[in-house]
This record gives sequence, structure tokens and C-alpha cells, in this order.
Amino acid sequence: MDTKSYNRVVVTGGAGQLGRYVVAELAQDYDVTVLDPVPDDTAPHQVLASVLDLGAVASALKGQDAVIHLAGIDAAVEASPQVVFETNVLGTWNVLHAAEEAGIEKSVVCSSVAASGFSVETPIVIPEYLPVDEAHPLRPCGTYGLSKLLGEHIAHSIVRRGRMHILCLRPALVAFPTLIKEVDKRAETADRGGAAGMQGRDAASGLSILRAYVKPEDCARCFRYALEADVGAFDSFYVTADDTFSRAPTLEVLQRQFGTLPAIRDSERFARNPRATAFDNTRVKEILGWYPQGSWADLVASCEGLS
Repeated sequence: MDTKSYNRVVVTGGAGQLGRYVVAELAQDYDVTVLDPVPDDTAPHQVLASVLDLGAVASALKGQDAVIHLAGIDAAVEASPQVVFETNVLGTWNVLHAAEEAGIEKSVVCSSVAASGFSVETPIVIPEYLPVDEAHPLRPCGTYGLSKLLGEHIAHSIVRRGRMHILCLRPALVAFPTLIKEVDKRAETADRGGAAGMQGRDAASGLSILRAYVKPEDCARCFRYALEADVGAFDSFYVTADDTFSRAPTLEVLQRQFGTLPAIRDSERFARNPRATAFDNTRVKEILGWYPQGSWADLVASCEGLS
């Protein structure tokens, strides 16, 4: 697909935390419209609407060239399972259905590493092998992870009709500046103590169970790369930093958390970097040309002295 053939892009959820980074990444080179029920004075253009309003979504997408779908209920937001499911699943169908009806040929959907099932939800799911790549089975057991997986299925079903290209990105915990200090503190508390530490949900302290993260600027850049990529009709990618937000070695953390270690398919990975992410971000690098910048230590250092 020739990315030069379009320049009008709708970003659903563009007034949200990640959405603002994505809009800022695109705004200099694209004519960006934010579709969000929350007013945003910084948005280049905005349509005040919910993705659950199919008519409003369809109207907003008329005459547009591409859509980046970020809108939804995040795992960190307190909401009932029904609201999470309805917003994330029906909202995704509304956006992609309306995009197809409007003749839009390219969409990028925000999925999540939660689609894998490796979250703090009960029961704890143990990976079959490490690092977890896109070929690993997806086994979410909670509403949020399920909603993200179903969003990918919706995208794939629409792609099979042959009128749209869709890429799904699975970001890890997005390390917004306001979260870094708290996440670092909780991870240090949860991951210290070696073999004496607790296993399972308590050890995670509500954090990502594989300790993966991504900087918001890096994540926004990945959405741009996905928008501009010419890589086939459908694909999904894990989007994570190269390291984790834990100060302890990754395999040590997972051994303590699961009580056992899955099969290690790339032992050299953890020998080169003991704190390497347990999600394999090789494909997003090779196919989209995206590389995360910096490390968790850099982020923590950048917050020193800040209140």
C-alpha cells in the first residue's frame, strides 16, 4: 500500500493518555482528526463522540484515508466487566465496520499484551516457552484480555473480506511519566527477596506479570510505523522495551512468580541481558523497522528530583 496516497487520519481515543502521544507523533505530517467524547483543546481537529455510537463514527470516518483505533477501557481503569467488554469489543467492531464502509484501506488497532493471558488475573497462566512470541497460544481468562483478543479477531475477519489492511499492536504497560516512580517502587518491593518471595498473584503486586513495559513516545512511534508499513493484509506485533521494569533478572522473577520456569528457547537472550523482556519483540523490529529507545534505568533517572 502506498502511504503517500492518503494523509487524513482519524485517531479514536486521541484525547487519552496514549492518544495524545500518537496524535503528537502524526500531527506534523498528517491531517489528524481526534474522535473522542472527551474534549481536547490540543487536538488539530476533533469529533466529540463515543465509539459506541456507530452513526457518529460512520460520519466521522467519511472522507478519511486511515484510522488508528485506540479508544477503549484500559485495564487500569475501574469499570465493570460488562462495560469493558462492550466498549472494547463493540467499539472495535463499530470503528472497523464504519472504516470499511467508508472505503478506508488502512487501519491500526491497539490491542494489548493482555491478549496473551499473562496477566495478574486468576488463574495465573504460565507461558509454554520463553520468550513469548506471536506464535505463542493466546489464552486470556479475564475480561480485558479477552476483549483485546476478540478485537484482533474482528480485525482479521474484516481483512478476510479483502477491502482493508489492518495491523494490531500489542503494547505492554505504557510507562507514562506519572507512573514510573510508583511502578519502580512496587516492582522493587515485589521482586526483592529472592527465592523467599511470594509466588503468584501476590508477588505481582498488581503489576504486569511478565514485567514488560514500553515508553509512550516509543509506542506512539510504533503506531506511526504500522500506519506507514506495507507488510501484508493482517498482522499482530508485541510492542515492548528490550528490558523490563524489574531490577531483578527476568528468569529469577518468573521462577519465583510461577514456581517453575517454562522452556527457554533463546537462552543467549537472557545471557546477553539478564533483564531482557520475556516478550519477543524481534518481529516488530524486523518487519516494521521499529526499535525501542533507552532503558528502564533511564526512565527512573529522568524522574529523579521530580515530585
